[in-house]
Amino acid sequence: MSIKDGGHVDDRDEFAWADSYPDDPRHLGEIFCLTFVKDVGIDEALRLMGGFTDTTAVRTSSPIDAADSYSDSGLELAMVARLGDWTLVFEPYGFWGSSLTPILSRGTEAVSLLRHDYASPHLDHAVDGELVTGLDPVFPDMRHGTEPDRLNPLLREVGFDLEDCENGQDSPFSRSLRMIRLLTGVAPSYELLTGPLTSAHFDPWFSAAPKSLPYRVSGPADAFAEVRRLTELHGLTDTPGLAEALAAAERGQQVAVTPDSALGQHVRAWLIEGNKNRSTSYGWLSPSEEARRERAADLLQLTRVLGYALQNPR
Repeated sequence: MSIKDGGHVDDRDEFAWADSYPDDPRHLGEIFCLTFVKDVGIDEALRLMGGFTDTTAVRTSSPIDAADSYSDSGLELAMVARLGDWTLVFEPYGFWGSSLTPILSRGTEAVSLLRHDYASPHLDHAVDGELVTGLDPVFPDMRHGTEPDRLNPLLREVGFDLEDCENGQDSPFSRSLRMIRLLTGVAPSYELLTGPLTSAHFDPWFSAAPKSLPYRVSGPADAFAEVRRLTELHGLTDTPGLAEALAAAERGQQVAVTPDSALGQHVRAWLIEGNKNRSTSYGWLSPSEEARRERAADLLQLTRVLGYALQNPR
């Protein structure tokens, strides 16, 4: 039976929890991401994700803990564990590791599994900054990357059918974890992932991932102009470190902002305020609610154009 049919997976499978649903006692979630990075320590893995060292704490991935963690910060949560030569980054209810896999693999190797029942799941393998193989584990016949067929022998060994994928694959996430174990020699248990783990909040803004231009901003010059417009509009032109960073970028220097720097602390505050106050509601809003939503949208736009401007100097 396909995962799409909503059936239970074989509980004799040690990775059955990866495909389970809420009525199963060993249910990790309908959205989670597991990213494995070779020869990189816990602290470095968190830094590469864009982690905030001052938020480091031991947490669990229970729904209450994870939800409270997000509501307190408006930011993502990464939980980490060491498995042999690999560091595992677990995002409960998160997905960023999948898109950051090439960044995490620079100088080493990384593999990531994303389960996302409301969007596209991913299984990605990257080496030294390049995505080697990427695929949807539910429909693994469509593969991409520099070597899209490199994982085929391992995929077939764990039971993936790479030809007949019209109806999806049975147990795609448990099969993916068995494939990852063949590739890396390691794999997590349900007990590891649901127990206390070192964790930190993060935002990929602080990673080395390429920053894209927001809508209606056409290039670096527009990005600099938009930064100045928004900071003037909201009285943020005197933000510590901002003028110096923009001046360096205008001289052609690429500028990296760390989360604990003066400017980084302000960017974190803008991200938190923007994420916590944005609204997808189209109903009636009071003037104060509308003002908060507009400011939140502006602050998120500011972080996007600032990130692009500093990463793509003139």
